[in-house]
Amino acid sequence: MPYIYRYVSCTFALVTGVKCGPAEGHSREVCAEQCQTTPGDEVLGLVARDQVVDYARFCFYECKPPSGLTSSLNSQCLALAADETKQVIDADGNPVDPAFLYEHESQALALAKEGDEEVDPEDADPTRAKQTPKDSAVEKAPPETEGIEDTDSAAADEIPDVESDPLVAASRARDAAWQAEGSAAKAARAARKSVEALKAGRNETWLKAMSQADKALNFMKQTDTRLATAHVEGPKPWRIQAAEAARAAAQPYLEAQAHFGETLPSLDRQASMQASKAAKELQAKADELKTKAAVLRRRGQDTSADLTEQFAAQTARQAAAKEKAAAQWLAAAHSSEEKARDERYLENAQAAAQQAAQQLKLPQRYQLALAPDPLRHWAPTASYPLPSL
Repeated sequence: MPYIYRYVSCTFALVTGVKCGPAEGHSREVCAEQCQTTPGDEVLGLVARDQVVDYARFCFYECKPPSGLTSSLNSQCLALAADETKQVIDADGNPVDPAFLYEHESQALALAKEGDEEVDPEDADPTRAKQTPKDSAVEKAPPETEGIEDTDSAAADEIPDVESDPLVAASRARDAAWQAEGSAAKAARAARKSVEALKAGRNETWLKAMSQADKALNFMKQTDTRLATAHVEGPKPWRIQAAEAARAAAQPYLEAQAHFGETLPSLDRQASMQASKAAKELQAKADELKTKAAVLRRRGQDTSADLTEQFAAQTARQAAAKEKAAAQWLAAAHSSEEKARDERYLENAQAAAQQAAQQLKLPQRYQLALAPDPLRHWAPTASYPLPSL
């Protein structure tokens, strides 16, 4: 089961010298040696391998002492602000030593403390306001301590050698290691992209090769077809000629059979069904009117009853006419079918087709009873190289 890394934070980072480092005394579950970068980490998230970093590196690059260079040991470190995060990244996206941020914070805190000190207006001296803090210290110093203070000030004014500072050397080595790791990650990404480009190019080359081969095969097929059909078209085979003649001779009889035996009977039956349906509806309406007239007559409304009976009689006559029309349409359908049987269209079509086929003259090869032509189905193949068109 893979180890699940916790997200990094500056909660367990303490001030060690002028840098931040992992706090001691915590268990592995709380503060492990390696942790996972948080989503959106702009400092170490881009150069970390598999988003896992050493907690010491995280404390060094992404945590800061609370009061800069004046912070006390083992004090709680703070996370870099958003604007500070952008300052500790170089042009290539690699993190740099954030020590330059501590100096600015220390100066800001010192100025803030000096501003907080209150001065009594009565004790203010205009001549002393122009003096620097160093001059004031010298002025206040007793005579017996002047030599000691001169020695201390001279030592303090000495500029330390940056090249011999072990912290600076370690910081530079650490920065170089991180830059090397970032360059290695970029090289790995470039290598993966190169492999992907190689695979894509190989697939594209293979597809183009197969496409060109397919075009060549199609060209050969087209050449074979053109060579096979380049000669003058000969007469149609006897079987095709006989079939065409028989079809032409039987066509009128087949059309008559379809018309009188199928089309007309179907239309007549459809009209008969519609007329019969209308007759039933009219007859039902007439019966309803008769019933209504009888009810009106019982109520003593003779005039309304007479008019209703007249409408009922008229509707009944319409129903009878529709019923008669339905019978006529049905009789017409039977008549068409009988005509198709009496005219014997199918038998006549068969006889006409046989007569047309018999009148067609057989080829000489069939008349002489010769063997089939072995080259009848011959087709040429494309020569190599392909002929020019």
